[in-house]
Amino acid sequence: MNALYINSYTTSLAFYKAVYHNRFNQIILDDVYGLYSDEKGISILRALTNTEKVRYIKYQSTSDKLDVPSSFIFEGSIIILTNKITPEMDNSLLGRAIHRKIYFSLREKLDFIEKIIRFQYDLKEEEINDIITFINKNVDETTINFSFRSILKIVEFYKHNKNIWEVLAIEELEKDDELIFIKSIMNLPTEKRNIVWYDETGKGLRTLQRKIKGMKKNEIR
Repeated sequence: MNALYINSYTTSLAFYKAVYHNRFNQIILDDVYGLYSDEKGISILRALTNTEKVRYIKYQSTSDKLDVPSSFIFEGSIIILTNKITPEMDNSLLGRAIHRKIYFSLREKLDFIEKIIRFQYDLKEEEINDIITFINKNVDETTINFSFRSILKIVEFYKHNKNIWEVLAIEELEKDDELIFIKSIMNLPTEKRNIVWYDETGKGLRTLQRKIKGMKKNEIR
């Protein structure tokens, strides 16, 4: 079975035509949010994820841009990848599909870094080591919104801005000031830590405990 990979943006009409031309193949959608907020797009996705034995896909339009049949049977399969579940997806799709949430800890993300860089770029060994050393030095459990895309941005900085790549990369590695503060008081006796936390932030212990739990989940061991 062949596969069609679609990411970024697509219109419902372009998507319908792509599905028609790949009606016997596997379709992989990667963060195509334009479809999820579009009524026609969601209707097509509902039909594609229908649990009935025969899946009829329809697109009613008077536009002359519809140069494929207005209905057909889809006999392939579909995989939807997304970083977030939108209300439209929650209401329309989740009940029709097998869905799983995959969570990568910070340690797991860091373990993937070298493999991603080697796969994506043609870099010398010392260049790869420069990037990995920088990331290991500057990324910890206080770093927010750190993802595989962050890594690729840092590599691009390294390749095209050799003189200032570290300065640019640091700006990508945004830190959470509250988590930095928590890390600084983490080893205090529990009672003293709780007092210092409340005096400094005015926030309750539940918030502190929740944030500590999240940090320990991402703690690099």
